[in-house]
Amino acid sequence: MLQGMLLCGTCGRAVIVRYQGNGGIYPTYQCTWRRREGLATKNCFSVRTDLLDDAICAEIFKALKPAELELALAALNDLEQRNQAVMRQWHMRIERAEYDCALAKRRL
Repeated sequence: MLQGMLLCGTCGRAVIVRYQGNGGIYPTYQCTWRRREGLATKNCFSVRTDLLDDAICAEIFKALKPAELELALAALNDLEQRNQAVMRQWHMRIERAEYDCALAKRRL
């Protein structure tokens, strides 16, 4: 969830996501910059993504008020309706092009 948004508190570099464990199914946030550069023998830090993501989501939902959530949902619904309208227009254009092709074939 936070990939590309976190910075390391030790070195200030961007934190990356690594997949570890049995078959690489357990994602972790890690900062490996200092170790890669030869400045340290171990990573700055490593934490499981599910622990950090759950804690941050809980704080975000505490900060957001119900009215703000309703506005966000209304905006999302509006965007979905616009997307559906655009998709209908494209489907109508495709149908028109197919009709024009069929008409041209008949005229040959």
